[in-house]
Amino acid sequence: MPGGKSRWSQSKDLSWEPLRPELVVEVADEHVQSGRFRHMAHFRRRRTDPKPATCTFAKLEVVPPEELKSIFAGGEYRGVSSSASQMDPDGSVQVHVKVKNTGKRASDELVQKYVQHLGSVVTRPQIELKGYKRVRIRR
Repeated sequence: MPGGKSRWSQSKDLSWEPLRPELVVEVADEHVQSGRFRHMAHFRRRRTDPKPATCTFAKLEVVPPEELKSIFAGGEYRGVSSSASQMDPDGSVQVHVKVKNTGKRASDELVQKYVQHLGSVVTRPQIELKGYKRVRIRR
């Protein structure tokens, strides 16, 4: 707990100042426990798109330990097809995919659909997330 007694630093000043969220940075970490980085976090880049107040520990991606990957392996995508190779400005495209469970247990898979805008006069991201669906894949 911030500001609490520590068996390693009993004589140190342990006063704790909460930080004002002003900047957002993306980091890669090895382990987070009880809302704290327990090992070194590596700076990746500064982010300007999210508001600092919206960036909390709740947004951290949870990665299973290496020993659990064989149990919760996720899905394998097959038979991806779409109703058209290009979309008219006023149209839509249907995308179909089969998801196979490659793990030892039933799990959920988040299937995501990305699009790329070719020849835009406006600067756009290379790919954009346009749809997603959480599906239950049984064993």
